[in-house]
Amino acid sequence: HRAHASVEGVTKFITAKGGSNVVGYLMQKEIEFLGNAVETPVRPFVAILGGAKVADKLNVISNLLEKCDTLIIGGGMAYTFLKAQGKEIGNSLVDDSKIDYCKEMMEKAEKLGKKLLLPVDTIAVAKALAETEATTIIGGGDSAAAVNQLGFGDKMSHISTGGGASLEFLEGKELPGVIAADDK
Repeated sequence: HRAHASVEGVTKFITAKGGSNVVGYLMQKEIEFLGNAVETPVRPFVAILGGAKVADKLNVISNLLEKCDTLIIGGGMAYTFLKAQGKEIGNSLVDDSKIDYCKEMMEKAEKLGKKLLLPVDTIAVAKALAETEATTIIGGGDSAAAVNQLGFGDKMSHISTGGGASLEFLEGKELPGVIAADDK
């Protein structure tokens, strides 16, 4: 997802020599799962977004609200949303500078007729994903580690290894490595 020499720079020289730039099977799988899930989703489309900071996910939250039917916010981010709802969060992690943004996103969800949920048992969420017949895509290192540690990893359709790149992809950003590939 970065325009580094090994990702994007070298592709200019391969194309110039009449060669072709292609992605590997893992990247192809990532693009297919993430791309299809967001661009041509099977309904109902539920997105679950975790992580500590709302600030890191501003565009992802907004973009997913436009595409999904339900957005579930978990992890440390949920506390900022809970505080934005006027709930007590004690000493939990909160991003006070993003409370107004959280309020905007809750209003956006309501205007679009979407559900925005804040789960109270993230283990229960992982168990529900493991038991569903739906396509389940897990992204992000902490989420992947959690479902694997809980013993649910083999029940998921796809566990993304894309990390930050998968988030940027879900934001709608064009990724340099994907753009440079000729085998789109």
